[in-house]
Amino acid sequence: MRLLIVGMVLLLAACDSAVQDTKAFEPKMTPEQAAKSFAEVVKRVEPVAERECRARTSNLNCNFRIVVDSRKSERANAFQHI
Repeated sequence: MRLLIVGMVLLLAACDSAVQDTKAFEPKMTPEQAAKSFAEVVKRVEPVAERECRARTSNLNCNFRIVVDSRKSERANAFQHI
């Protein structure tokens, strides 16, 4: 369970804050670099989260799908849908 929580914290850390001073914000990565970095995190976190889910539950779908919702009209958010 700890690994699942750590994984989710890492994913949440990658989320953009809805309340930020956009004048003071300067991206440290290009969108391409950020996408590559996120893909690397997903590659490492997803199998651990799925393995922990299977080890700690029964008869649940543990096939997680981790994606970025790039709709600019929506607020930044992270959630798990079962």
